[in-house]
Amino acid sequence: MKNASDIGRVIGRRYELLRLLGDGASGTVYEGRDQIVNQRVAVKLLHADLLGSEEHLSRFFRETQAAQRIRHPGIVAFIASGTTEGGRPYLVQEFLHGQDMQQASEAGALGLPEVFEIALQLLDALGAVHAVGLVHRDVKPANVLLLHDEFGGLHVRLVDFGIITLNESAMELTADGLTVGTPQYMSPEQARADDVDGRADLWSVGVLLFEALSGMLPFDSEDTFDVLLQIVQNDTPSLATLRDDLPAGLIDVVDRALCKNREDRWGSAKEMAAALRRGVGLA
Repeated sequence: MKNASDIGRVIGRRYELLRLLGDGASGTVYEGRDQIVNQRVAVKLLHADLLGSEEHLSRFFRETQAAQRIRHPGIVAFIASGTTEGGRPYLVQEFLHGQDMQQASEAGALGLPEVFEIALQLLDALGAVHAVGLVHRDVKPANVLLLHDEFGGLHVRLVDFGIITLNESAMELTADGLTVGTPQYMSPEQARADDVDGRADLWSVGVLLFEALSGMLPFDSEDTFDVLLQIVQNDTPSLATLRDDLPAGLIDVVDRALCKNREDRWGSAKEMAAALRRGVGLA
């Protein structure tokens, strides 16, 4: 097993790595145990072979900064960060046990009430991200974790701040020539490699809602650059063409979030959330 040699290690003199949770292009996430307080944690560790990569080190550092900077119930909580004796940076966050929105949707576990609740909590979390001048840039179902409390209440956590940005170019290219982020959820300005602001994340929430309510993505292709071309050049389909049974106010919320020109979108996460409440009769 890749990275199995790390299991059992103790980093930072207190965090024992127990098992592998996920392995990405730049880092590995483990379930860990804080030996001092006997608490489960999630530990992200940069791959050893990427220590010489300025790009990956910079991205990891940005994620760590973002984790420390944003304090909100809907954002995965920061615990600690540091560097191992071998020079590998690590990030410790709260351990979250639950399905992500993509898994829940594939399992048929999301009805309309759940979709609305997820969207409202997600927008509230994004409001906190944007309030400190950051843009997440990779809002997608796989980065929206769904937790349930003992009373059955649903709680959303937005995760993975690895490509968060503050006044930076909206799109990067990896050594393999692939875009950083998930093309199907990228805003037109991100697809064009223009500067982005919080309205790029609102576009992504619009895509998330469009997909959850219709079962389809507004723009999709097996080819990454074909998706980006569609997002930039093609007209955005209206949710009404697929779900004319939905309230007009709800369709308007999604359609406006997916306006090509960001000036025509909702001006803030708070404004979009208020419109969503009105659109589904919660206001």
